[in-house]
Amino acid sequence: MPQKIRFKKYRQADRRVVEIIGDKPVMSEDFGARPYSPEKACVTVI
Repeated sequence: MPQKIRFKKYRQADRRVVEIIGDKPVMSEDFGARPYSPEKACVTVI
């Protein structure tokens, strides 16, 4: 099984667990392209 598909299942499961405990999951695809570092994008959005 390709690695991309394997990780997709984990990411879906992780997202679901976060929703079950009542929080809002923040996924990397929620950020989109930014002109600065991923770390700064995460800290700025969250």
